Amino acid sequence: MDAVSKRLLKELREIDKEAKAHPEIIELSPESDDDLLQWKAILAGLADTPYEGGQFELSIQVPSNYPIHPPSIKFVTTVCHPNIHFKTGEICLDILKTAWSPAWTLKSTLLAISLLLTNPEPSSPLNCDAANLLRCNDQLGYESLIRIPAPVKLNINDTLVIHIYNKLNEPTVIHAHGINQNNRTNIYDGAGMVTQCPIPPNYNFTYEFPVTQAGTFWIHSHFKVQYMDGLRVPLVVYDPNDPFEYDEDEIITVSDWYHEDSYTNLEQYMNEDNLDGVEPIPQSGLINDHVNAAFNFKPGKTYRLRIINVSGIATFGVSIDDHEMDVIEVDGVPTQSKHVKSVYLAAGQRVSVLIKTKDNTYKNYRLHANMAPVMFDYIPDDLELNIEAPIYYNKNMPFAPRDDAGLKKGDYDDAFTPPLIEAPALKVDRQINFTIDFMENTDGLNHGVINGIPYLTPLVPSLHTLLSVGEYANNTAVYGPQSITHIFELNEVVELVINNLDDGPHPFHLHGHAFQVIARGGGIYSNQTINIPNNPTYRDTVGVPSEGFVVIRFRADNPGVWFFHCHVDWHLPAGLAATFITAPELAQETMSLPQEWIDMCVAGGQPGTGNAAGKEGLDLDGAPDGVRPIQSTLMMGAIIATLVGMSTVIWHVWVDPGDEDDEDDENEQIKLDLKPLLQNQQEED
Repeated sequence: MDAVSKRLLKELREIDKEAKAHPEIIELSPESDDDLLQWKAILAGLADTPYEGGQFELSIQVPSNYPIHPPSIKFVTTVCHPNIHFKTGEICLDILKTAWSPAWTLKSTLLAISLLLTNPEPSSPLNCDAANLLRCNDQLGYESLIRIPAPVKLNINDTLVIHIYNKLNEPTVIHAHGINQNNRTNIYDGAGMVTQCPIPPNYNFTYEFPVTQAGTFWIHSHFKVQYMDGLRVPLVVYDPNDPFEYDEDEIITVSDWYHEDSYTNLEQYMNEDNLDGVEPIPQSGLINDHVNAAFNFKPGKTYRLRIINVSGIATFGVSIDDHEMDVIEVDGVPTQSKHVKSVYLAAGQRVSVLIKTKDNTYKNYRLHANMAPVMFDYIPDDLELNIEAPIYYNKNMPFAPRDDAGLKKGDYDDAFTPPLIEAPALKVDRQINFTIDFMENTDGLNHGVINGIPYLTPLVPSLHTLLSVGEYANNTAVYGPQSITHIFELNEVVELVINNLDDGPHPFHLHGHAFQVIARGGGIYSNQTINIPNNPTYRDTVGVPSEGFVVIRFRADNPGVWFFHCHVDWHLPAGLAATFITAPELAQETMSLPQEWIDMCVAGGQPGTGNAAGKEGLDLDGAPDGVRPIQSTLMMGAIIATLVGMSTVIWHVWVDPGDEDDEDDENEQIKLDLKPLLQNQQEED
């Protein structure tokens, strides 16, 4: 046995012997028995520090002449710290370079790195943003920067484990937006009071599920309007068989920024003094959750930019001066390449583009993220709609002139992004019609309504109800009179027509599925014949235009309970949501309700089983109910007036006339049948 191996085995025995003496070292061992030179370590974030509760993985490469020369150590987990490189994990610590001595061991070196986490040295930074905050004595800003979560990066078919230690003074839940949970993991979808009770304060909880989709996603709180305060993080899932080639990969988030906390704004929004339903207006916008984000481009490279709109309300147009882009993915679905000058994203949407950088470094450029005024009821004088971030080729060179590509919709259409793998429009088994609007309700508040009903949160999560009420699971009544529940058979193809009477757009998101976008247009959809796209867009979030419509189709192939809601975060507590349930009996056979989930409900003061009222069978006494528009006839009158007085414009999503099939007896047509709606209204009157 060589001297290096003897030394390392001796250190390993000492590590095992003193394992309990240093709780900050969770793990320190060789990665395999066959290679003593490659080690792995996990450090715990120390209590009463900004890193408390975190676990940080490090990679250790031991040189063949150890301990004469130091090991090479870097963080695998992304860490925000003045002396740690945010992207590479490189550590600026003298004992890893000039101050190394053979007296140091791997264990003592790890303890020194743990000490560095809590005692940063801003005078020798690898992360200038973090160091500058300390130099300015902005400890609060520094700690806030540290706690901004780093992007989560996985490979397809990895298992994602999320440990939640709720140190907030309020409940929370976590949702992986765009991950379909189609491996009987509906219970981990993280929709508060839909699939689970919120996690109470001072409560720990773990999400664990396989990730079988590749693409660009994000993780965010799904409790009230919490994610607007920063509880969100990008999620990227890589595929070794990615159909697109590129040199570099960058994540770019765009968001609105409210300088007040979201609950203060929510109280003002859901208030009897706000009967017009005016949403709070942000004070500014952010790129990568920073006001001073910047990017460095290498010349002659192809970059994949994964753009994610994590806003509460804002729609963004994104462009780069004097750079064009090719769209290759929307909402986790690879698309046929589309050459555009800019892209726009509603809240919750994602898009990947390829950018070919310049061959020279003569100029620098600006990335623009422009908030669309249409999402705001008014524009304050001090609201800057155009957010910018510099893109540096060479910091010593001037900037190119600005252009306005991001201010125009241009040649990109988020409903016109045909998938790379072609798939025809699904054949419809059932059509559902949603008419959405906002209006004053009997509780004195302005609510979003679907077919005249605002969604009200049940007392028991709908998935808990499904798994605990036995044969009643097929009865929509048990999920609550205002949960707006629809139950589908397994593999039933559902066509959903959404008519928007509101004067503002609404980005709707479906959990557990991607859907085909069949048509979108202005006015009310009413018995028009349209061309069905040969290869319709697949995505999970789509914008419904103001006073317009959208038609989508999806296959109900994922047993369980799935939320469908507007992703303007203010509109979820306002009631613009519905509950979709697929194959309840099969869900009962393939899923179970763990006792710890029920216990968590009880710990939060809520029933964990039973119907929407927490009772058995059809006894719904006490279930949330009774909130309705003050004059429901006004809504019907608006529908009729719109149909009579408004011309309708159809935006053909995509069709190749040469592929029309004259022999297809079904010659698909989209129709909105108003007769049942009118009959119901007449009976009520």
